Amino acid sequence: MLFDPSMAYEIPLFTSGLILFFIGVAEDLTKKIGVKLRLLSAFISGLLAYTFFEVKITDLDIPILDIVFHYKWFAMFFTAFAIAGVSNAYNIIDGF
Repeated sequence: MLFDPSMAYEIPLFTSGLILFFIGVAEDLTKKIGVKLRLLSAFISGLLAYTFFEVKITDLDIPILDIVFHYKWFAMFFTAFAIAGVSNAYNIIDGF
C-alpha cells in the first residue's frame, strides 16, 4: 500500500520539521549556517505546523493580550514565533 491512513498525521509532521532538520544538520556539519537562517527555518516550520494541523496559541490568560489572539494572523504569527523560540532554546541548551 502506497499510503497508509494511519500515517495521516505523521507525513505532515515530518514535512513541517524537514526544513529545520536539514538546516540543523547542515549547521552541525559545516558550522557556516547563520543564526538568522536557523531562526527563519524554525519559524517556517512553525508556520507549516500551524497550516497542517491548525494548532495555535489562543490565549495566555492575559486579558488585554487575549483579545488580540482572536485575530487569526496574530495567533499564527505568535504560534510560529513560540515554536521557533522553543527550538532555538533547545539548541542553546544543547550547545552548553
